[in-house]
Amino acid sequence: MLPVEKYFIGCYQDVHFWNDQKYDWNFGIPEDWKDKPWCYVINSKCRFPEFYLKLMSDEKELIDTAILHLDNAISRSRVKGNPFIFRGVFNLDWLENSNVGGIFEEKGFGSFSLDISRSYQYTDSENPIIFQLELDDEMEALYIDGSEREVLRPRNVTYEIVDVVLEKIYFSKSISRMTIVYKIKEIKGHDKNRGLFLTIFKIF
Repeated sequence: MLPVEKYFIGCYQDVHFWNDQKYDWNFGIPEDWKDKPWCYVINSKCRFPEFYLKLMSDEKELIDTAILHLDNAISRSRVKGNPFIFRGVFNLDWLENSNVGGIFEEKGFGSFSLDISRSYQYTDSENPIIFQLELDDEMEALYIDGSEREVLRPRNVTYEIVDVVLEKIYFSKSISRMTIVYKIKEIKGHDKNRGLFLTIFKIF
């Protein structure tokens, strides 16, 4: 991985002692994204075309550069062993069809974790919802963070809901939680002129 790619991946993540967060944007950052302003700005630009109009010319150039290097790093990366990765979902308000067969497109970068327990911090504690995706050796996925075992997936990916189950997830022999698990798969080569596409917003 190139040094410039490592730099922008570090910016995209939460605040760590070694990465470089930018706080002097030309607009306000929502309070719940104060620790991840790069992540908020990058994904807002990807998901909402009108957001780009808020950026100053130097900010546009900076974000376009960050997206380019994230794209490049992810495109060359794979996670071997066909693991499951998980993404906590706070609610399903953004999803018009949450039944099996429902299709949605993630326009921003998709943050998952190899550790299902890490995903719970992004769910409703009273009604936890987890998305589960099985990777194969051909799917683009970049392992970026040991603390949360975070895996970053490319933007503009289309997914289909293949199953919805209520499962008891065990964290230890004595600790478990009932969880709604949405099992999803990537649709490769999907015709984007067909079907319904929605943008994920408030998820991990």
